[in-house]
This record gives sequence, C-alpha cells and structure tokens, in this order.
Amino acid sequence: MYQPRLCNGRGSILSRIIRRNTLRQAHGLLLLNVAIEYAHQLSVAGQREYRVACDEHADEREAIRRQVLAEYQAKYGSHIACHRLDRNSPFSRRH
Repeated sequence: MYQPRLCNGRGSILSRIIRRNTLRQAHGLLLLNVAIEYAHQLSVAGQREYRVACDEHADEREAIRRQVLAEYQAKYGSHIACHRLDRNSPFSRRH
C-alpha cells in the first residue's frame, strides 16, 4: 500500500487546522472537527503526492501500455477492439 511522505509534515497540517479554528471562532463560525479535518488533510496530501509520483513515471507507464497493446494485437489481431488499452477509445478511463 502506498504510504505518503507528507512533505509539509503532520505538525504543519495540524497547526493550519488549529489556526483555521481560531479564525472561525473569532468570527463566530462553527468550529471544525479537528480529528475529521486532520484525517481529510492527510488524505489530500497523500493523494497529491501520489499524483506527483504517478506523473514522474508517466513515460514508463505509457511504454508499458504500448507494449501490452502490441502484444495483445499480435496475439488476437489488430481487428479486435482493445477498448481498455486504447487511449482513443470512448471506453477509455481518460475520457
């Protein structure tokens, strides 16, 4: 399972939440649930780092995708649609 590095640090996340709660309290707004907001911010930071890691390996992933597509078409023929592997397909996840 992917474990985020959390460059900003957990303490930084917690201090931002506390600062936000202080501002909210000063303006008469409802306070955030610190535990829920902390878990959410950790999740957001982890997702952000995961996307960066994925982007760093995009070329390698694309080369693997092309290789798998070529092997599939060599085995089954290029006349068979390969919707899940074809980026231009309307069935592709990227559309």
